[in-house]
Amino acid sequence: MKMYPTNTSLVAGFHLSLIIVLYGLAFVVVFERPLDVQQWQWADDALFYDNARAIISNFGEDFWLGPFTEVLLAKAPFFSIFVALSISSGIPLRVLEFLLYVPLPFLFLFALRPLQLPKFFLLSISIVCLLFIPAAGLQLRLVRTTVFGAIVLYTLIFMTALIVYVAMRQKRIWIWAFLTGAGIGCAAMTREEGIWLFFPALIAMTAVFLFSRKQKRVIEVIVLTLLLVVGYQVPLATFSLLNYHSYGVFSPSLRQNQSYKKLYSTLTSIEPAERSKYVPFAAKARQSTYEISPYFRQLKPFVEGAAVDDLATNAEHHRISGWGEKLNTREFFVSTFDWALARAIFLSGRTTARDFLDFCDKATEEIQSAIHSGELVAGSTGLGLLPSLSEGEVSQVLYATYRSIQLLFWPQGIVRKNNLSTNPNPGVASNWHSSLGTWAADSHVLGERFSDIVFNRFVVNLFKVSYGITFVLGIIALVFLLRKEKRQGVILLAVMTASAGGVIAFSVVMGVMDTIAWSILEQVGSYNIIGQFPLHFLFLISVVAILHCFEVFRSEKLVTEKEISV
Repeated sequence: MKMYPTNTSLVAGFHLSLIIVLYGLAFVVVFERPLDVQQWQWADDALFYDNARAIISNFGEDFWLGPFTEVLLAKAPFFSIFVALSISSGIPLRVLEFLLYVPLPFLFLFALRPLQLPKFFLLSISIVCLLFIPAAGLQLRLVRTTVFGAIVLYTLIFMTALIVYVAMRQKRIWIWAFLTGAGIGCAAMTREEGIWLFFPALIAMTAVFLFSRKQKRVIEVIVLTLLLVVGYQVPLATFSLLNYHSYGVFSPSLRQNQSYKKLYSTLTSIEPAERSKYVPFAAKARQSTYEISPYFRQLKPFVEGAAVDDLATNAEHHRISGWGEKLNTREFFVSTFDWALARAIFLSGRTTARDFLDFCDKATEEIQSAIHSGELVAGSTGLGLLPSLSEGEVSQVLYATYRSIQLLFWPQGIVRKNNLSTNPNPGVASNWHSSLGTWAADSHVLGERFSDIVFNRFVVNLFKVSYGITFVLGIIALVFLLRKEKRQGVILLAVMTASAGGVIAFSVVMGVMDTIAWSILEQVGSYNIIGQFPLHFLFLISVVAILHCFEVFRSEKLVTEKEISV
């Protein structure tokens, strides 16, 4: 008997074809892009690439990242491992970035499975919202943005699943708590400030507590909280153990090491009256510290000498710190002082990680003793590698946070360029491209590639005009659901609140950075664009609320029509 395709099989075929087309478009338009090799960026691109090469060549050796230098452990190592995976596996870097995003829509569908929403439409809109994020395909350099964004999205999906599965009384909810913590840990191992994800996690755990309290399962909340903390510690402990085995330092990076951070915070607290905007440790404060601390005085020939002149007289850092008219003035800013300090310690003879941190401990103890005795005047210490906030700067942080959110909702100047300057060392660039399976942007091509045209003029603008109206409609839909489908409405409210908390927490970080670190919000398409990842997740949740609202409305209409016909 000859079989003909049924309507069901035709619909299934259409659905599959559309999903494949969407994935294909996402790769071609967003992820498939050239690599702008900038090997002179020793604190970013070159650091990640060299560490990736070292991971491969030193596998099983004593020093997993190679011999210690002041730069080697400066940044969290997750992205270097990702780059090493691309090189060792032969999978092109851009393809590997894309593959990192491929499971996200299906994972999101699984996270919302207990709510029984229409699967195909939910999957399709998830692909659009999670794989067409402009921030994912904007950067052409070898930087962490795309990988970090994927980790943020995974973490927010894990939080969503935790809320939904607890509220709907599903089994095996423990795994979502553990994965949420692990996601935050991986985010912090990719970008050190990634701990802002703890704020939406706190909102998620508050929702879990409220749902569990109604079900009289409060003990379960304690267990889930512990699992979240354990999950967070797993990536940190893993990289800390690797560093301890190789370098005798139990921390994932110098920027996350307590000894180094304590020295930095102590130094930047000295003579706060002498501190000007974006200058954490002014020349007068340094001189006072040299006179009091014999340990810190050992760094003077390097901090005040030619060894760090490339940092103290860097024109770009002068400009972003508001010193554009003082390019000839020698000064350190928040963006350069930690690098100068680390280099000076290393050049003073502390050429192993253990000696480096021993110096930090002894210098800190000596300086703090002088502060306690009144020999040095000091204010409050800052957070991490940032100076402290003054009372007058709190309002500036709030305004900068508002500006950060505003720039996320109404992005400006987001353009992916294809025509870049020619690399001064084509041999190095060729080696990078060969290792990473990437290609160079052609500096001689006039005009944009077709994918760049679609990206710049359609993808960017589509979301730019959609953010505001979608969030407003999402809130309206949520109010409707709270009246008609209270249980699911409350669940979506909790998820939306946690998602919004992610956007706010990120923007607060940007607000603090813009106020006391450097004018980060003036750099269009730079750090602030990372906030698009939590923003797009909030966008997706708003669309889900709208979709569910339509489903409820349609069901009520069908019931009414059926009653009328009867």
